[in-house]
Amino acid sequence: MTENDYPIRLQQLTIRYESVPDVLVMFGDESRTDDLVTYGIVATNGEQHHLDAKAAWNRVIEAAGGVEDARVHARELFSGDARARSAWRHLGESEVERLTLDLMSALVTAGARFFIGVVYKKTYPVEGVPAGLNAKGEQTYVPLTDEIAYAFGFAAATAAMRTGDHAPLRSGVDYRLYIDPQRSKAPLWGHGNLQIRRLIEGTGLVPTKYDQKPLLLDAADLLAYAGARALSDHDARNKAVCREIYGLCSPQRGHFWWNPQDGVIPEMKYRLGLE
Repeated sequence: MTENDYPIRLQQLTIRYESVPDVLVMFGDESRTDDLVTYGIVATNGEQHHLDAKAAWNRVIEAAGGVEDARVHARELFSGDARARSAWRHLGESEVERLTLDLMSALVTAGARFFIGVVYKKTYPVEGVPAGLNAKGEQTYVPLTDEIAYAFGFAAATAAMRTGDHAPLRSGVDYRLYIDPQRSKAPLWGHGNLQIRRLIEGTGLVPTKYDQKPLLLDAADLLAYAGARALSDHDARNKAVCREIYGLCSPQRGHFWWNPQDGVIPEMKYRLGLE
C-alpha cells in the first residue's frame, strides 16, 4: 500500500478550499458491488456553506416534483419497482437520470467537495485472511465482509482528502461528520468481532450524533452508489449515468486493497494507471 491507503487524523487532512474553514461539515455513506465497496464523503466549508448547498439540493428536489427535504436513495431511485412505491413514482428512468445529475451538479456549483474511498474486494484471498492458529494448531481464516470494508472505505476516503498540493487544515479545526450509525459488528482477523463504528473512529474522526437524518447524507449515498458502479469491472444497467455522475463530481480517490507483499500487486497496477 501507499501512504494514502492508511487511516489518518484530522490535523493531517487537506481539502481544496481557498480559506481554512472554521467548521468542516461532512456527510458520508457507503455502497457496494460484487467486486468493490465504496465510501463517499461530501464536504462543505462551514455551516453557511452547508446551508447553501442544502438549499441548492432542495431547489432541484422541488423542480423535479418532490416536496422540500424529500429523501433521495440511489438504490430506490434506480430500481423501477422500489421507485414505484416511493415519493418518486411519477418519474421515469430518463427523468431519474436527469434528477441525479441535476442534484450533484447543484452541489458542484455550490462548491461542495467530493471524496471517495474504494476497497477492492477481489484482491483479498477467497479463503479469507490468515488469522492465527486454532487450539489444534490449524491455520484459521477470516473472510473480508462488506461491513469491514465499509470502515476500510471510510479510511481510504479520508486519506484522499490529503492528496494534492493544498495547505493542510490547522490542528484542532472543528468539524461535524454525519454518517449512518454503523452499529453492526463483523469479524476482523486477529481482533474478533468489532463494531464497525469503532473502526471508523480509529481514523481519529468521531461521527456526530443526530436525531433526524441530515439531508445531505443522501448526496453521499448517491456519490458512493454512482462511484461503485462507475469504477466496477462489472456491467450495470445504469453504468453510463453513474459514470457521468462520477465524472461530474470528480472526487479525490483513496484506494484500499489486500497487499501481502512489497510493491503494488498486479491486479492493482491498471487501477492506479501504472500500466
